[in-house]
Amino acid sequence: MKAIEIIQKIDRLNCRVVRIRDLAKLTNTYNDNTLYKIVERLIKNEILTRIAHGLYMRSDNTPESFEIANLLYGPSYVSLESALYRYGVIAQAPYTITSVTPRKTKKKTVFGHEYEYVHLKPKLFFGYIRDKNILIAVQEKALLDLLYLVSKKARSINLNNLDWTTVRKNVFNRYARLYKYNPLARLIKRIRP
Repeated sequence: MKAIEIIQKIDRLNCRVVRIRDLAKLTNTYNDNTLYKIVERLIKNEILTRIAHGLYMRSDNTPESFEIANLLYGPSYVSLESALYRYGVIAQAPYTITSVTPRKTKKKTVFGHEYEYVHLKPKLFFGYIRDKNILIAVQEKALLDLLYLVSKKARSINLNNLDWTTVRKNVFNRYARLYKYNPLARLIKRIRP
C-alpha cells in the first residue's frame, strides 16, 4: 500500500492520532514485522511521528495535547485543573495536563508536555463528554474530582479562587451525592457559595 493511500485512510478516521492496531486494520497488515516496516517507512518519510510506543500522529497535523492525553494512558478523561482552566473555573493555567483514570496513578512526558493521570475508583469514573476527539469531564465533575482529591489530602488548591458562576448547581449536587464520601460533603458545605 502506498503512503498516500495510508494518509487518505487515516484522514477518513477523522483523528490526528493513530494506534498501531489502527494502522494494522487500515493497511490490512497483521504481520508485526511487515507492519513495523511500514510504520518505519512512514516515519522516515516524515508522514508519521511517534508519540509513544504504538502511538503515532500525522507529522503535518499536530493533535491537541488533550487528545494525546486521552490516548497515552487509558481509559482516562481530562479533568481536574486542566478541565477547570478550560471552563474558566480556575484562572491559572496548569503546566501539567491532568486526567483521571480508574487505573494506577502515572506521569508521562511527551514532546515536553507533562501528563498526569490520577487514580479514581472505577465507580467514580463518569461525568465526561466527548468534545470532538477529546474525552473531558463536564465542569461540575472536574470540580468534584478536584474537591474529592483535596478532601482526601491528595491534592491542594486555593479554594477561594474557584469561580462558581457557570457551575450548574443541580448537576453538581447530583454528581456530589454519588461520591458518598463524608469529608467531601463537609468540604462542599464549607466552601460552596
